[in-house]
Amino acid sequence: KKKKIKKVISYVAPNYKKNIYDRKLINIIKKERPKFIIINIGGEVQEILAAFIKKNINYNISIMCTGAAIAFLTKKQAIIPDIIDKLYLGWLFRILFNPKSYILRYLKAFKLVFMIKNEKIKIY
Repeated sequence: KKKKIKKVISYVAPNYKKNIYDRKLINIIKKERPKFIIINIGGEVQEILAAFIKKNINYNISIMCTGAAIAFLTKKQAIIPDIIDKLYLGWLFRILFNPKSYILRYLKAFKLVFMIKNEKIKIY
């Protein structure tokens, strides 16, 4: 038997700095008591936000951290012009937008290409 989604609540998070403290979000969660939360913001922040939510509510909840891809597509976080996206240059735009964060991240990810090629990582 398929269950229907009864209610969807969307919250556009502020651009969090180092301290993630979002009392407004916690109040919404406590009021609405959702069973699931999907966090669509960049890595290194989404995990901390999920832990903050878990710590500040008093019931079991499933939190899925999907990364910033959806946030980029909806243009709710970082705005990437459509032409850049169509040319598959979003990665370059992100580097230009925030080099300190993305250059090191992309270099680490680039290393995975060679690990996959040498079969140290298997993709199923």
